[in-house]
Amino acid sequence: QQWKTITSYLTKREREHKEHVIGEGINTDFVYDRTRLLDAIGKEAERVVKSYDKHNEASQIAENAKNAVTASMAVEIGAVGLGALITILASTAAADITGIIAASVVAALGLFIVPTKRRKAKTELHEKLAALRVKLVKSLTDEFEKEIKQSQQRIEDAISPYTRFIRAETNNIEKIQAELKEASVEIYKLQTEVESW
Repeated sequence: QQWKTITSYLTKREREHKEHVIGEGINTDFVYDRTRLLDAIGKEAERVVKSYDKHNEASQIAENAKNAVTASMAVEIGAVGLGALITILASTAAADITGIIAASVVAALGLFIVPTKRRKAKTELHEKLAALRVKLVKSLTDEFEKEIKQSQQRIEDAISPYTRFIRAETNNIEKIQAELKEASVEIYKLQTEVESW
């Protein structure tokens, strides 16, 4: 709204002083192109989001889960095998209990593998999403800064004829003031001469 008011005022002043304005006047069609800005920012955000390969990430998570289950199963099978081996080798009740306890310990260790892998996968996913977020924010910030600079340049280009006009008029006024001062000094000298006659 304020830009329209300024543009309207400058256009009115341009018409009044058209012969004194140096260069082209302001373009009344100069309007902030919001749609173009949003498109540029949207495309940049889309580019960053597309750079995140969700299929590859899903494949990695699935592979990690498969490896965790495989490792857990191997430990469980090893525990059962160890228990069976100890039971076969020892015929006493004490050896049976020792084998069962050893197999239970190995089995319990196997149960910790899946949750640990899951926590690790979640942590990695959070880290990757945080990195993507940082990349997206940087990209959007860069795009905004670029658009601000371009808008500032367009505004400076639009008002440059008026800036040149004001500079030229200021120089003319300073020149006229200097001439008036010289004329005032001459008038004072002439007055002094006339009075001294």
